[in-house]
Amino acid sequence: MDKNERDNQYDQDDFYDDEVYEERPGIGKKLVGVIISLVLLVILIAAGLILYNQQLQPVNPENTENLYVDIPSGLSTKEVSQILEDNDLIRNSLVFTSYAGRHSYGGAEIQAATYELNQSMGVPEIFTKLVNGDSYVGQITNVTIPEGKNINEQAQIVQDAGICTIDEFIAEASNIEKYKATYHILDSIPEDKIADRTLEGYLFPDTYNVVGTGPAGAQNLIDNQLTRLTEVYTPEMIQETQDSGRTVDDVIILASVVELETKLPEDRPDAASVFLNRIAQNMPLQSDITIDYINGTRTDVLTTDQTQVQSPYNTYLNLGLPYGPICSPGIASIEACVNPNDTNYLYFVADMTSGKLHFNETYEGHMQDVQTYMGQ
Repeated sequence: MDKNERDNQYDQDDFYDDEVYEERPGIGKKLVGVIISLVLLVILIAAGLILYNQQLQPVNPENTENLYVDIPSGLSTKEVSQILEDNDLIRNSLVFTSYAGRHSYGGAEIQAATYELNQSMGVPEIFTKLVNGDSYVGQITNVTIPEGKNINEQAQIVQDAGICTIDEFIAEASNIEKYKATYHILDSIPEDKIADRTLEGYLFPDTYNVVGTGPAGAQNLIDNQLTRLTEVYTPEMIQETQDSGRTVDDVIILASVVELETKLPEDRPDAASVFLNRIAQNMPLQSDITIDYINGTRTDVLTTDQTQVQSPYNTYLNLGLPYGPICSPGIASIEACVNPNDTNYLYFVADMTSGKLHFNETYEGHMQDVQTYMGQ
């Protein structure tokens, strides 16, 4: 082999060596990339499992205070999980639904019942109780809260029913901050009034089956009352309230006044318009029943001296709505205050015999109605 042939041979060898050298790193990079992807996938799966298992743990292992939760018949697992989440008994409704789906083999289903649960229970324990129908077997009391009852009157009814004492009920109803975390219907209660008010006005009047006694019974009743209010005060009504430039708290306060000022449902939209018209014209509401609320009495006709009592609930001395609700209004009064009639009325007087209200736009006309229907 002469010199030229040897050089050509060397050149070819160098060519093939370089080609092999260039290809090997490419294969290695792809392999490394695949390995890294697999490792990341494993890490993500592991992290997901850790997070999933964390969501199965108790909300608060230290809190063994029992809650009484009604699971009605016909609910889906998703709906049940939302009830549990709303009561702060589980961390995540989606995780509960997933767990229930994976552990419902053999036709296991959640049983409708009232359950005694607490935050120290994890998802597996809660789900097992619901599937086994391990429900509350203590006292269940039927109680009716009529419309127009103030907090003290409700407390008396609850005590008479044997559910809890007056003090226990009022103490539980005073914990606005606690219930505000769960029931968004309470969101518009001003922060600076929470310490001075109770849930009065928001404890919807209806008939309830109350589970438990003592503070637990008071809590169960209040939970049921707030749940019922969120059902009757619909999202559409909340939107209408906001569109009118008012808050839910404004409406509940006004509705509590309308509830006690009216006897006939058909008068309520006009009565609501009177109070809103007076507010718009910077006139005091001059509602006698706010004075009755302050004094804890019921008076047919007030004297001028009786209207001078100092209180933020006095609508003779103060402009605008009273400081808070003065009773729990029914749905008719709430609806009337969400959608009052469009009138120019500024006054009304009640027929002492029938309770029918007679409305007027002028003070002169109002005084004539007073003479006609009240005889003074």
